[in-house]
Amino acid sequence: MSSTSLTPYKTNSTQETFVLANESSNGAKWIVAGRSLPCPYSLEQVRKLTAPTATGNDRVELHLKRVEPNATSGRLATMSVSLIISIPKDVSVLVPGIQKEMVAILASLLNEQTAMESTNVKITALTQGTNL
Repeated sequence: MSSTSLTPYKTNSTQETFVLANESSNGAKWIVAGRSLPCPYSLEQVRKLTAPTATGNDRVELHLKRVEPNATSGRLATMSVSLIISIPKDVSVLVPGIQKEMVAILASLLNEQTAMESTNVKITALTQGTNL
């Protein structure tokens, strides 16, 4: 079951609240409430999991998308940020600890602070292919 809301930090002291809009066996989507339909602010998680006995990799994707209207031109501007995590089925060498470390390195590069402990639960969920 997905979290009913996610409150990631957008600055060191300010959070954005995304509420669960829908979920399926392949992922979930959260939105910022109170925004107009043509101007969504959404976070989507997509899971592409292979059979437990298969070889290769599972994939977990996060897509953050925001649409804003330009008051002068009337046009919509869209920005999106995506993260794709490819998790090997063979974890005898790339063990879960290494998987977490790799995600933590990317997160640290994007994070203004080193407050990684608060995100370790989310990283674990992503690398295990479960909903946040």
